[in-house]
Amino acid sequence: MKFENQKNTGYLLLGLALIVFFSRLIPHPPNFTGSLAAIIFGSVVLRSWKALIGIILAYFCSDLVINNIMYWHNEFVWLSPGFYWIFMPFVIIFLWNLLRSKKEISPLGIFGSSLFASIIFFLISNFGVWSASKITYTHDLSGLMLCYFNALPFFGYELAGTLFYSSAIFSVYWLYFYQYRINVSKG
Repeated sequence: MKFENQKNTGYLLLGLALIVFFSRLIPHPPNFTGSLAAIIFGSVVLRSWKALIGIILAYFCSDLVINNIMYWHNEFVWLSPGFYWIFMPFVIIFLWNLLRSKKEISPLGIFGSSLFASIIFFLISNFGVWSASKITYTHDLSGLMLCYFNALPFFGYELAGTLFYSSAIFSVYWLYFYQYRINVSKG
């Protein structure tokens, strides 16, 4: 299901960007944000690279605020260290959903996409934590497993946040789209 109305597509992109931006800035449990949910929605419904770029841009802008206003550094921080370990799973999740989802996605499909997205994000981002670690984790299999084990609470928050935001975004979209289709068919 691709939303063809250009004006509404722009509003959807803006809405996704605002969800990503503000869900990272408001007080929340670690990793309980709308980032992965926005990636899923953008790839399933909008099916446009503009969605991926807009979401990554919103994430980058929230990073600027977090790194330079919320957590003050001596110098301006443009990119968080290891940013590619965050953006790489975004692209993989976007492509996976774009390639697999040819028709309307069901609530069970959204759950599956949310679970897949959270697992991919967990595996890749924590591999980045482990590979950049100089002191905390040894650079062997036991160090990697310890890193993944220590990150399990963050995975729970990530999955809960992705499920929450996916449910909210898709529900609002379906309610609007259903209402829009009813009004178009009547009018």
